[in-house]
Amino acid sequence: MELTNLISQDDLIARRSQIKKVFFYRICGAGMGPAAVLVKQAGFQVEGADSAFYPPMSTFLETTGIPLFKLDQVTPEFLKQYDLIVVGNSVSGKAEAARMIEKTGVPFTSFPSALGSLVLKDKNVVGIAGTHGKTTTTYFMTQLLEKLHQNPGNLIGGIIEGRDPSMLGDKYFAIESDEYDSAYFHKISKFRFMRIFFPM
Repeated sequence: MELTNLISQDDLIARRSQIKKVFFYRICGAGMGPAAVLVKQAGFQVEGADSAFYPPMSTFLETTGIPLFKLDQVTPEFLKQYDLIVVGNSVSGKAEAARMIEKTGVPFTSFPSALGSLVLKDKNVVGIAGTHGKTTTTYFMTQLLEKLHQNPGNLIGGIIEGRDPSMLGDKYFAIESDEYDSAYFHKISKFRFMRIFFPM
């Protein structure tokens, strides 16, 4: 494992204005797809790739205007055109893809770190954590904030009929904050990346 180009949250925040093009490697995941849309809504040029695209996430991504590629189109030279690579947690640390990403010279990170640094830094984040019911509770929290006329943003880890799984919103942001690993190089829970919003 070569982590020279793994960018920390502090560095990502500091270099935010220098980042224009962001690539999501394995974009079709339940968290990666909605996160990519949020990064696009925050003003970045976003593209992504995956091995296969299946509904309902593929259908949702097709509506976003994000250019999508198959993994066999992604080469080291291809990746060098981006300012940041966001690596999905489905990429194993032992995979050839991990070695390729590490050797491009392009800064890379996990989607919780990218989301926290590029999108949520100035939001009041309500993170829903726990073993069961996170998706449903995040949806309910979003509805509650809407009833309070707050125009909340949200990231819900699934496709809900009649609603996009992610939107930027205004001041408040409801997010599903699961306990699973963030990436092969970030072997910590996704919700740990929200400590920058709610200091412990």
